[in-house]
This record gives sequence, structure tokens and C-alpha cells, in this order.
Amino acid sequence: MALLIAGAIGFLQLLYWKLLSGSWLFDSYKGEGNFTFTSPHIFDGLFSYKKGWFVYTPLMLLAVAGFFWVKKFVPAALLALLVYFVINIYFTFSWNPWWYGGSFGMRALIQMYAIMSFGLASFLTFMFNKDWRKELAFLLVAACIYLNLFQTWQFRKGMIHWEEMTKEKYWDVFLKD
Repeated sequence: MALLIAGAIGFLQLLYWKLLSGSWLFDSYKGEGNFTFTSPHIFDGLFSYKKGWFVYTPLMLLAVAGFFWVKKFVPAALLALLVYFVINIYFTFSWNPWWYGGSFGMRALIQMYAIMSFGLASFLTFMFNKDWRKELAFLLVAACIYLNLFQTWQFRKGMIHWEEMTKEKYWDVFLKD
């Protein structure tokens, strides 16, 4: 029964392509780009003002820091998490164009959020062991969320451009309304 349902869902996609393009199989990325495995844009994808993951989703910095404590809190998961993280980052930023078009932030890494929750949970567990660290963790998480939400608002208002952000443009509009 599950196979029948999965097949029906898959058929809907094939039917959509047939109706849209006249072909049962349609390459929606044709002419859009290609992989450049010998020169991935890892630094750009993580830190650039154009679309850097850590610039526009700073909470992920805390999640990455939390991988240091995954070994203590979830030791069996550490190797799998690190291998997935490294391979996914490498493949994601080997695609050209590495910035993945007109969107806010690094949309190509959204599928990693579930994996990153292990790092974030480990970071928070470590921080919550002492009162002063609890307060610091709360401030860090709140600041990361605030910055992300404020930048999302700026993006929707056109202050942060979907593709043309530079260091100068970023700091010109930083926390401005």
C-alpha cells in the first residue's frame, strides 16, 4: 500500500512536468549551473556578506560550537554528524552558483537544521550546567534569533538584497530600519 501511495505521489510530479514542458522528465536546473568540486566556495557560503550562512543565520555558529560537546552528551552520534556536516557543506558549496539564487540567507542548508540541533542542544546543555552560563546562553541565543529576524525583516523591505550584498552594503544597513 505504501508503495502504491508513493508511486501515486511520484506520478503527480511526472504529470506536472508533462503538462508544463511536454516531457515526462524535465531538468529544471538545465543551464543554471554545475558542480565545481575542485574549487568549492566554502568560505563564501559560510561567511560572505552575499549569502553567508553564519552571517544571516548566526544561531548556527552556536550549533557548530556545540559539536565540541556532542562527544560528551551524544558520543555515538558524533562521527555521523561530522561526516554529514563536512560532506553536505562540500557538495552544497561546490555548486555554481554557490549562492543559490534569489532568497534570504543560505536556503541550500535548511535541510541541515535537524542535524545541527544536536550541536545546539549539546551547546545549551553544557551552558546550562552553571547559572552564569545559563544567562550567557540565553543572551547569545536571543541575540542570534533577534539578528536573524531583524535581517529577515530588512530583506522583506528590500534593505538586504537577495544577491548583491557586499561588506559595505551590509554594514551600511546593519540594524537600521
